[in-house]
Amino acid sequence: MQGFSRSVRRPRFPTRPNPCTPLLPRKAALYRVVLPLSPACPSAPSFCFAHRASALASTQAFLEVETEFLSIANTEGLSDGTTALAAVIQDGTSMTIAHVGDSRGVLCRDGEAVVVTHDHKPELEEERRRIEAAGGFVSYIGCWRAMGILAMSRAIGDIFLKPYVSAIPDVRVVQLGDRDEFVVLASDGVYDVFDNDEVVTIARGATDPQQAANVLTNSAFAAGSLDNLTAVVIALNGYSPKPRAALSVVEAAQTFHASAPSSGANPASWLTPPARFGVASNWRYNTWLDLAGF
Repeated sequence: MQGFSRSVRRPRFPTRPNPCTPLLPRKAALYRVVLPLSPACPSAPSFCFAHRASALASTQAFLEVETEFLSIANTEGLSDGTTALAAVIQDGTSMTIAHVGDSRGVLCRDGEAVVVTHDHKPELEEERRRIEAAGGFVSYIGCWRAMGILAMSRAIGDIFLKPYVSAIPDVRVVQLGDRDEFVVLASDGVYDVFDNDEVVTIARGATDPQQAANVLTNSAFAAGSLDNLTAVVIALNGYSPKPRAALSVVEAAQTFHASAPSSGANPASWLTPPARFGVASNWRYNTWLDLAGF
């Protein structure tokens, strides 16, 4: 079982590394996506996740992180917050996955995308009811927002939005088998420009999990994503590396169009960004490959 991560940051999103020494049961492994809360407090989100395996312990770990960070935030006047997504894989046969916010887990099973988390959005009926029961509200300002501010309904931190924005995670246990190839844990910047199927297509075409993480984040950056870009790709029992490198990028470009270009077509034409990316300029094939790390 292998897992590799990659982060790409826009200049307006400062970050620092968050080292963490795992303290897991034997034959268990932890993987996590936690975005930086603040340059002034870079390590707060990571210190409690490392030794939590069960669903109950996962919830406790999230709440301990929340309590510790809110204490720091109150002392230092920080208003930052973060999504969090953590997966513990035990013996390669089960995965406990916990999350708050809109970082997302997608499992590749027999080549198909299986979503294993659901984004916490304020417009979801369950989330709206919880916020309103706490005395808050959900309003539409460009998108649905908790208290008219945050475009997600759960997060760690965001002290000024408590108790309406909750840090209680959704926790799910997924049974794994030989048909399960890998799981991608990624921040919303990746999913802003790629849907779940595209993420699986890109990662599946890479030669190894590290390259898959590199291609996902760099391709999302090239596609014009304006949000945080972090991806963790974890190889499972059914993983079979592909002996090819650049095809994953070509395949990703092809998925942007209803039909593939005819033979002899200029490859640069494959990389014209779709309207949903909001990018006006055309891309060049070599630029895409450079950004993807080839």
